[in-house]
Amino acid sequence: MDRRKICLYLLNPDHPRGAAKAKFFIGVGFHPDEFWHLRDALCGHAVMAH
Repeated sequence: MDRRKICLYLLNPDHPRGAAKAKFFIGVGFHPDEFWHLRDALCGHAVMAH
């Protein structure tokens, strides 16, 4: 997963369409400065769900 998508969309509370997602992810402990934690969690979830 691309760093830009994570930082500019999924972890950006000012994004017009991603703000709610960002507020959720930040609220559960993810942070743009350590975007790889969210990337790894999402990839791990995809593998487990497959």
